[in-house]
Amino acid sequence: MRNIMLSITATMLLAVCNPLVTLAKEVCKGNPRVIGECFSVRGRISVYQGYPDIRMWWVGTKRIFGIAGGEGEDEEIIPENVSAKLSDVVFVFGDYVVCPVSGFVPGHMQWVCVESGENLRIEGTPRRVP
Repeated sequence: MRNIMLSITATMLLAVCNPLVTLAKEVCKGNPRVIGECFSVRGRISVYQGYPDIRMWWVGTKRIFGIAGGEGEDEEIIPENVSAKLSDVVFVFGDYVVCPVSGFVPGHMQWVCVESGENLRIEGTPRRVP
Protein backbone atom coordinates (compact mmCIF):
# COMPACT_ATOMS: atom_id res chain seq x y z
CA MET A 1 0.00 0.00 0.00
CA ARG A 2 2.82 2.38 0.88
CA ASN A 3 4.53 1.73 -2.50
CA ILE A 4 1.30 2.53 -4.34
CA MET A 5 0.91 5.83 -2.46
CA LEU A 6 4.55 6.76 -3.20
CA SER A 7 4.06 5.91 -6.86
CA ILE A 8 0.90 8.03 -7.11
CA THR A 9 2.55 10.94 -5.29
CA ALA A 10 5.61 10.79 -7.53
CA THR A 11 3.44 10.72 -10.67
CA MET A 12 1.39 13.70 -9.51
CA LEU A 13 4.51 15.66 -8.57
CA LEU A 14 6.07 14.92 -11.96
CA ALA A 15 2.91 16.05 -13.77
CA VAL A 16 2.76 19.31 -11.82
CA CYS A 17 6.47 20.11 -12.14
CA ASN A 18 6.82 19.14 -15.79
CA PRO A 19 4.20 20.84 -18.01
CA LEU A 20 5.35 18.75 -21.01
CA VAL A 21 3.78 15.73 -19.33
CA THR A 22 0.36 17.34 -19.16
CA LEU A 23 0.38 19.59 -22.23
CA ALA A 24 1.16 18.30 -25.72
CA LYS A 25 3.21 20.59 -27.95
CA GLU A 26 1.11 22.20 -30.65
CA VAL A 27 1.50 20.64 -34.08
CA CYS A 28 2.05 22.38 -37.39
CA LYS A 29 0.53 20.19 -40.11
CA GLY A 30 -3.18 19.91 -39.42
CA ASN A 31 -3.20 23.07 -37.27
CA PRO A 32 -6.38 25.11 -37.91
CA ARG A 33 -4.25 28.24 -38.44
CA VAL A 34 -2.52 26.73 -41.51
CA ILE A 35 -4.02 28.27 -44.66
CA GLY A 36 -2.36 26.30 -47.47
CA GLU A 37 -0.29 23.32 -48.51
CA CYS A 38 2.94 22.64 -46.66
CA PHE A 39 6.12 22.82 -48.74
CA SER A 40 9.83 21.99 -48.51
CA VAL A 41 12.59 24.59 -48.30
CA ARG A 42 16.32 24.64 -47.71
CA GLY A 43 16.53 27.27 -45.00
CA ARG A 44 18.51 28.95 -42.26
CA ILE A 45 16.77 29.48 -38.91
CA SER A 46 18.16 31.87 -36.34
CA VAL A 47 17.15 33.97 -33.35
CA TYR A 48 16.75 37.74 -33.82
CA GLN A 49 15.94 40.75 -31.70
CA GLY A 50 12.46 42.07 -32.37
CA TYR A 51 9.31 40.34 -33.44
CA PRO A 52 9.26 37.56 -34.42
CA ASP A 53 12.35 36.44 -32.59
CA ILE A 54 12.78 33.24 -34.64
CA ARG A 55 13.00 33.67 -38.40
CA MET A 56 13.93 31.54 -41.39
CA TRP A 57 15.69 32.65 -44.56
CA TRP A 58 14.81 30.54 -47.61
CA VAL A 59 18.31 29.89 -48.99
CA GLY A 60 18.83 31.25 -52.51
CA THR A 61 15.95 33.74 -52.27
CA LYS A 62 15.22 37.05 -50.57
CA ARG A 63 12.28 35.53 -48.67
CA ILE A 64 12.14 35.61 -44.87
CA PHE A 65 9.63 33.60 -42.88
CA GLY A 66 8.51 34.47 -39.38
CA ILE A 67 8.00 31.35 -37.28
CA ALA A 68 4.45 31.49 -35.93
CA GLY A 69 3.55 30.85 -32.33
CA GLY A 70 0.86 28.63 -30.94
CA GLU A 71 -2.47 29.58 -29.40
CA GLY A 72 -0.93 31.81 -26.76
CA GLU A 73 1.91 32.99 -29.04
CA ASP A 74 4.32 32.07 -26.22
CA GLU A 75 6.13 29.31 -28.02
CA GLU A 76 6.89 28.92 -31.71
CA ILE A 77 5.54 25.89 -33.54
CA ILE A 78 8.85 24.24 -34.36
CA PRO A 79 10.12 20.67 -33.92
CA GLU A 80 12.08 19.84 -30.77
CA ASN A 81 15.14 18.66 -32.75
CA VAL A 82 15.42 22.16 -34.27
CA SER A 83 14.54 24.29 -31.23
CA ALA A 84 17.09 22.39 -29.12
CA LYS A 85 19.88 23.66 -31.41
CA LEU A 86 18.76 27.32 -31.50
CA SER A 87 20.55 30.12 -29.69
CA ASP A 88 21.31 33.74 -30.49
CA VAL A 89 24.82 32.89 -31.72
CA VAL A 90 24.12 30.15 -34.27
CA PHE A 91 22.44 29.60 -37.63
CA VAL A 92 20.67 26.26 -38.08
CA PHE A 93 20.71 25.29 -41.76
CA GLY A 94 18.51 22.38 -42.82
CA ASP A 95 15.87 20.91 -45.06
CA TYR A 96 12.57 22.05 -43.58
CA VAL A 97 8.89 21.40 -44.24
CA VAL A 98 6.92 24.57 -43.48
CA CYS A 99 3.20 25.31 -43.56
CA PRO A 100 1.88 28.83 -44.29
CA VAL A 101 -0.03 30.60 -41.55
CA SER A 102 -0.36 33.83 -43.56
CA GLY A 103 -0.59 34.56 -47.26
CA PHE A 104 2.39 35.50 -49.42
CA VAL A 105 2.66 39.26 -50.03
CA PRO A 106 5.71 40.36 -52.06
CA GLY A 107 8.11 42.42 -49.94
CA HIS A 108 6.58 41.26 -46.64
CA MET A 109 7.50 38.54 -44.17
CA GLN A 110 5.29 35.47 -44.43
CA TRP A 111 4.30 33.58 -41.28
CA VAL A 112 4.85 29.81 -41.23
CA CYS A 113 5.05 26.99 -38.74
CA VAL A 114 7.77 24.35 -39.06
CA GLU A 115 6.58 20.76 -39.44
CA SER A 116 9.99 19.09 -39.65
CA GLY A 117 13.70 19.72 -39.99
CA GLU A 118 16.30 17.28 -41.32
CA ASN A 119 19.98 17.37 -42.32
CA LEU A 120 20.57 20.08 -39.72
CA ARG A 121 23.92 21.87 -39.74
CA ILE A 122 24.92 24.49 -37.19
CA GLU A 123 27.11 27.48 -38.08
CA GLY A 124 28.29 30.27 -35.83
CA THR A 125 27.09 33.80 -36.57
CA PRO A 126 29.21 36.92 -36.85
CA ARG A 127 27.22 38.40 -33.94
CA ARG A 128 29.12 39.06 -30.76
CA VAL A 129 27.59 38.50 -27.37
CA PRO A 130 28.90 40.84 -24.65
